[in-house]
Amino acid sequence: MQINLNKLYEISKNNRISLESVLLLNMIQLNVDLKPYIINNKLVLLNLQTLIRKQLINGNKDSYTITPEGKELIKQLEEPDQQSKIVDKGQFEELWDLYPSTDKYEGYLKTRNLRTDKDKCKQKYLDILKTYNHEDIMEALAYEIRELQDITRRENKNKFSFMKALPTWLNTKHFAIIMEEISSKGKYENDMWEDEVG
Repeated sequence: MQINLNKLYEISKNNRISLESVLLLNMIQLNVDLKPYIINNKLVLLNLQTLIRKQLINGNKDSYTITPEGKELIKQLEEPDQQSKIVDKGQFEELWDLYPSTDKYEGYLKTRNLRTDKDKCKQKYLDILKTYNHEDIMEALAYEIRELQDITRRENKNKFSFMKALPTWLNTKHFAIIMEEISSKGKYENDMWEDEVG
């Protein structure tokens, strides 16, 4: 089960228990052996005592079981939170405006359109926003555009002619590949900086 962090916080706040307690409750529901986590860890023991006191679990230091009340609480983790259901339709317009309309760049002529099928792209993007963060996607797009500009200038070849049309860019979730590249590059640059400093 993938944990919804907004929901985790909401459950913690509404039930006046720590985030750690909610995670422990989820681990008990999943039949995770808690013994390795309990050894020499007073915080885990305190959280378990809180769960017992609130009648969300039964048990002792050797084994714990979740109560029906605890199961109800964990079910809430699987429900989508209200915040994740809200999609800002203006975010698509921001993406649409930033995405190059054609592969024309500086002195290079247009050979094809890159922004096509606006209605289909909008629907696809609104679906994507249920899983991905708009700001991360915009960062990925801006990064790709900068990279294409740099390579085009450096190699004197129009690399925008290789850019995916927006419908393909969205359908293949090409932005996710770029996000990974940004993440890897950031890690590489941090490692290089630590090598220089260290």
